[in-house]
Parts: sequence; structure tokens; C-alpha cells
Amino acid sequence: MAKKNDYYHIKRQIESELIQSGGIASSKPFIDLSKPEHLLKLKDCLKKYCQKAHKRVVDKPITEVREAGICMRENSFYVDTVRSFRDRRYEYKGLNKTWKGKLAEAKSSGNSMKIQEAQDMVVLYDSLQLAHKCILNSFYGYVMRKGARWYSMEMAGVVTYTGAKIIQNARLLVEKIGRPLELDTDGIWCVLPGSFPENFTFKTEAAKKLTVSYPCVMLNVDVARNNTNDQYQTLKDPVNKLYTTHSECSIEFEVDGPYKATPRSHV
Repeated sequence: MAKKNDYYHIKRQIESELIQSGGIASSKPFIDLSKPEHLLKLKDCLKKYCQKAHKRVVDKPITEVREAGICMRENSFYVDTVRSFRDRRYEYKGLNKTWKGKLAEAKSSGNSMKIQEAQDMVVLYDSLQLAHKCILNSFYGYVMRKGARWYSMEMAGVVTYTGAKIIQNARLLVEKIGRPLELDTDGIWCVLPGSFPENFTFKTEAAKKLTVSYPCVMLNVDVARNNTNDQYQTLKDPVNKLYTTHSECSIEFEVDGPYKATPRSHV
């Protein structure tokens, strides 16, 4: 915290004083001290001056801007592991949805054995997808722990920064049509007008129905525009180390469905 003129002012002041060196009887002028004793006395006086004048010794910056690049070709373990857990979670979510359909069919048929089997499988796959979700949510926290085997503060910084920007941009988009209620680390709760289009249903050539959430599509278009990596490389030939370059954006929003709030009675 001390400036250059503060340093010279304190130095001139102590040069005119007698400095104790080992006791009161051994006091001697500052100029007669050795160089290490000079530095030690100056440092001590500057520290006391800063504590009294500025209430702190070091002026640390509040924020520090850094840039970091992470190359998947150098070590793809982190990205490969996260992708593996993500894909497995999607598999369990799909199976959970399938067994929910079987549960509805079993209930309509009244077969108690099929109902019990379907209920057990729904609980199983829901538990598995939730377990994978918890692990995925803790990955960035793990890599920023210094004792971690795959410690990488750069990776943790990029993950948290990217996630924060996606949620902030989602808020700006939602505010144009509705009102955001809560921003989480990996999601957004919002209220949309009843007149705003929510779902669109299409019929495919195979006569199958495909339902698309319009708000979710809007958010995913925004994510794709701002977060697509146009120089993503995938290893195709491990022997000759040949990579193919393509655009990649594996981040997307999902709609968990409407949240039915319980009304409170006010007395």
C-alpha cells in the first residue's frame, strides 16, 4: 500500500534516529547498521505505517482476469468421462420413460404383478439417472480441488464461467416474454404468459407424433449460437494421430415440466 514517496519519507525519518541493536545500551545510528538490518528496519516501519494509515499492508485486486485454453487432444479424459456419464444418464431417463408407459398400461389392464414390476423398474431407473446427475454436478467441483488426481483450475474456471454465461443469457431471453423466478447453477425457473405457445406437435411420415417445447427450443438456439465450438477435433486414427474437425455443441436445455406450487392460506 505504501507509495514511493512514503518509502523515502520513512527512510529519511529513521536515518536521523538511534536504532536499538541487541539492547538499549547498544543503540547506534541507522547509517551504521548492516544492509540486512537496514532492510529489516525499513520493512518493519513500512508495515506499521501501512497498518496505521491504510488499515492494510497489501492492496490485493478484487478481481483478476485470466485467459486459459484447454486442449482435449492433450488429455481427453475429463471430457470423455463427462460425456460417458451424460450419455448413460440419458439412457436411464429413456428407460424410465418407457417403464412409466408400461406402468400406465399395467394399471389399465389391472394386472397386479405387472404393476409391481413396472413400479420397481421406474424407481430403479429414476434412482440411476439421479445418481448420475449428482456425479455430473460434482465434476467441476472435483477438478478444482487441489488434492484431486485430475486437478485443473483452468477446467473448473471454464466450466463455471460457461455455465454462468448460459444461465445469464437465458434470463435475458426469458425476461422478454415472461419473468424468471430463480437462477440455479444448471437451470432456470420462470413464469410464462398463458397465451405464449408452449408445445407444438408434429406428425412424421411414419405417422408418429413428435412434441416440441417451444420455450426450450428458443433457449437451445441461443445456446448453440453462443457456445458452438467450430474447431472441435475427434480422434479417428489412434495410430497415426489423425483428427477430424467439426462443429460441436453438446450443451442444451431440457424442460422438466410445469412446477405446481401449493397455494398457502393466509390468516
